[in-house]
Amino acid sequence: MERKFEIKDFVSLFIKLFVVVGVIFGVTGTAGGDAGGGDFMSKAAFLFFTVQSNLTIGLMCLIFAVFDIVGLIKGKKVEIPQWLYVLKFIFTVAITLTFLVFGLMLTPQMVASGNAAYLATTSNIFCHNLVPIFAIIDFVLYDYKFQTTDKSFLWGALMPLYYMFFALIGSVTGMDFGGGAKVPYFFFDYEANGWFLIGGGKFGTFWWIVILVFVVLAEGKIFVWAKNKMQVKSMVADESYQPLKEANENN
Repeated sequence: MERKFEIKDFVSLFIKLFVVVGVIFGVTGTAGGDAGGGDFMSKAAFLFFTVQSNLTIGLMCLIFAVFDIVGLIKGKKVEIPQWLYVLKFIFTVAITLTFLVFGLMLTPQMVASGNAAYLATTSNIFCHNLVPIFAIIDFVLYDYKFQTTDKSFLWGALMPLYYMFFALIGSVTGMDFGGGAKVPYFFFDYEANGWFLIGGGKFGTFWWIVILVFVVLAEGKIFVWAKNKMQVKSMVADESYQPLKEANENN
């Protein structure tokens, strides 16, 4: 099917490629010692949710960019499989969690402990800020063809749940998260915080997990809502996608 490409198609491609480049700069900066130590490409860096969520969303944006480039070269629409949209949704929720957790929980802790200098590093600027922001914009504005149901938001919890098990199992089995740390983040430190403790300046790891699960489910709900409500104009303009427009309007 012949397709007339518009400015928004090139903007979409630019955003995806920016995410890919941002991930490269951010992850190499993190692995290279921006975060406070470690040799270049040290294995410990890749044990953190920040790096894993950056790599996965970067990979998805690269794949989607390839589809866009092929479409531009051929001058016609290239349909993207729905399972790829599902994966991109999962990793968009994950990178958004990285943005929220670092901004709301870890940044204040760094400032209080005198480590605010990290906030100006390449790894922080890209991994915790620019990559998540551009990935969110990309999903909300350009992934309207992701076909969702009332339960689609649940997919967003998969990567955070995987990482919780990964971090806790790694802690129990003696995994080194860098510098001898048994856990990657303070809220997973069940030895220091306890599991169910509330009070005395401590908040149990179980309660942190409950909060994080609630946050990712809320994220998924918001993203699905935004995708359904904010992209109606795009679907109306795309004559080949009228059935999906009607299905979303009826939900």
